[in-house]
Order: sequence, then structure tokens, then C-alpha cells
Amino acid sequence: MYASSVKPSVKEVEDVNGIHNPAYQYLSISIIDWKVDIVKCLMCEANNRLENGMSAQFLDTAARQLGCTISV
Repeated sequence: MYASSVKPSVKEVEDVNGIHNPAYQYLSISIIDWKVDIVKCLMCEANNRLENGMSAQFLDTAARQLGCTISV
């Protein structure tokens, strides 16, 4: 039997992108709906830009390139 520490080393916990939060280790990519999050961010930014009298055209273009739609 091998004797080893129960506590994982930093290298084992660290994600490829440098995320150190262990909770991210156990998330399945299939349960993350990134399109919904992207649309929320784009909508928020588009509304903010429109409220300040700025154009949101490039956000609409970005959304279409990502396969999303935003309605402002």
C-alpha cells in the first residue's frame, strides 16, 4: 500500500486556464449554457450603450458571429 497525502497538490487542483477554485473541477461542460450567458452580457452592454447614446451595431454583429441574437 502506498502512503500519500489525501490533500491534493496545487498542480492537481490548478485548471489549465489557471483557475484555482476546486468547484470548477467538477462542472460538466454539458451543463454550462454559454450562449445564454453571452446573450445576457451582450444585452446588458447593448442597453448600456444605447442609454448613453452610443451605437450597439458591433455588438449585434458579434452576437451573429457567435450564433446568438440580441434584441434591443
